[in-house]
Amino acid sequence: MLSNWLRAMKNQKNHKEIFACLVAAVMVGMLFTTTHGSTVVATSVSDLQAQSNALQQQINSNNALAKQLQTQANTLQNQISILNLQISQLQAQMQLTENKLNVLQDNLAKTQAELDNQKDLLKASIQELYKKSGASTVELLIGSDSFSQFINEQTYMDTLKNGIQNSVEKVITLKQQIQSEQAQQKTLLDEQQSQQSSLVSTQNQQQSLLDQTQGQEAAYKQVVSNLESQQNVINQEIIASSKVYYGGSGGYPWADAQPFNGYYSCPGGDPWGMCERSCTSYTAWKVANVDGDMPTWGFGNAGDWTQDAQNQGIPTGTTPRAHAVANWTRGQFGPYGHVAFVEVVNSDGSVLVSEYNFVAPGQYDERLMTPGQSVMPDHYIYF
Repeated sequence: MLSNWLRAMKNQKNHKEIFACLVAAVMVGMLFTTTHGSTVVATSVSDLQAQSNALQQQINSNNALAKQLQTQANTLQNQISILNLQISQLQAQMQLTENKLNVLQDNLAKTQAELDNQKDLLKASIQELYKKSGASTVELLIGSDSFSQFINEQTYMDTLKNGIQNSVEKVITLKQQIQSEQAQQKTLLDEQQSQQSSLVSTQNQQQSLLDQTQGQEAAYKQVVSNLESQQNVINQEIIASSKVYYGGSGGYPWADAQPFNGYYSCPGGDPWGMCERSCTSYTAWKVANVDGDMPTWGFGNAGDWTQDAQNQGIPTGTTPRAHAVANWTRGQFGPYGHVAFVEVVNSDGSVLVSEYNFVAPGQYDERLMTPGQSVMPDHYIYF
């Protein structure tokens, strides 16, 4: 009777992939009937998986927020680095200004000393001139050895007086120049100090904002860590649960779309052109529901999905990932293959999948596959 049913299913046109999924369902159903009797008894992991998925959404959301804050922190750090460079350059300029002021102060002191010296010379010259000027011109003339000596002495005194006066005027002019430059440098130093104060204030504000941002980022990361711990506990509960759960609908909207008694009528098909309650229809719906996009490649073998994905540039591989599609193409599932949706990948290598048409024809189930104990998929499709 079973072989007649399989032959009847195999003869259905355009339903090769349905036949493949049914072969898998019958084989697994026979396995569980042999091992556990006529009824598969297991505990559902749907609720646990829903909790794990909800936690994953929170983890993703908090990770996104933490990443945004990290980007902001990096921007602030760059701005602070620029401010540090500007402050460092300004400090170097201030040091040069202070050095110039020190040199000007030394020059001013030397100029003042020279001015005082010139004033003393001028004072002495005036005094000497006064002494000689106290005698009458006749007396000075008589006292001279000759008239030319008298003229020379008068000329010398006048020249000395004028020279000292000129030196004094030059020194005074130099002093005024030094004082003017000194005033300019002091003004420049005041401006530099004001600019430095403004830069330091801005730097402090940026640093405060950076500390706040990094604190928020750390808080989100801690939330992620806590959520991951909670998720790990739930995933361990999933592992500890029954290896197979059979029953319910898994949220699939066409679970009651048509009678399923071993023959497909497939009057309308799902939005992707696949027959309802087949492994391909459920997996297409799950991909669209979770990942947001599912290509339409219509009727075809489940075993063709890997090649179909590659043809459309969708990545594939042999490493299981959560929310990937598991694809069997080997002969254990007949020549037409099988597909299922990966719910969880655990650290021990076990993979939890949800699917239709595997444990029983047209029915929903969840399986935890363990490497070495389960027939693992040939490929995974990363939508």
